[in-house]
Amino acid sequence: MIMPIILFGVGVMMLLLAYLIGVRKMYDLFSGINTATAEQKAKMDLPAICRATGTGFAVIGMAFLIAGGLLSAGVDWAPEAAFAVLFVTVWIMIVYVQRFDGNNFNEAGCPNKRYYLAVFGISALLIVVLVLETGLVAATINSPKISFAEEIMEIKGMYGTNIAKSEITGIVLIDQPVSFSLKTNGSAVFGAYKGNFISKQYGPVLVYVKESSLPWICILRSGGKTVLISQQSSVETKKLYDELRNWINS
Repeated sequence: MIMPIILFGVGVMMLLLAYLIGVRKMYDLFSGINTATAEQKAKMDLPAICRATGTGFAVIGMAFLIAGGLLSAGVDWAPEAAFAVLFVTVWIMIVYVQRFDGNNFNEAGCPNKRYYLAVFGISALLIVVLVLETGLVAATINSPKISFAEEIMEIKGMYGTNIAKSEITGIVLIDQPVSFSLKTNGSAVFGAYKGNFISKQYGPVLVYVKESSLPWICILRSGGKTVLISQQSSVETKKLYDELRNWINS
């Protein structure tokens, strides 16, 4: 229940900022405005900047509150969606408010270097974030690559690990998805889970599974977390299960 509380807390904080800036017009909360000279402030449309910024914070706040509710209801990809809204809204907000700062334009009304630095700088940052987010989603959805050595099973890719044959106490196929109550260090998007979670059935687990790809392989270990694995299809998962069983018995 920690993550939903964090999401609700961020949402409330964003809505508070939306009220203070958008309604109360407390533009001194902006570091750039607070440190500007009187001449620079005279060229700014401060009410418009406050309205635009307050609206952006309100959108972010509502997104985090909704994400907290969705996560409480079991929608595991809600935090990732909230942060996507955060980055996109911040980008739009920062780019949009530049038009209300007269310091960004020359006497002819054309944008100057300061305007382009702000717009392209924020745009470049957003692109980097989106690329990283896309890579995270792809890495979570893709099934892990698994190889077997004489005494070691290697799970490759994101959150990869090695499992010694000697620590495996049993393997089973489970036909129903395991419920995860908390994500401690992992990724969950669109019904795919990868990383470290807390499960109701097995406690702390290391998972590489998809809800749509049953059955799952459950590897029980002595002195280590239970591992849950699935592949792209049930046929591939059962094939991996047979390989794992033959490796253990060899």
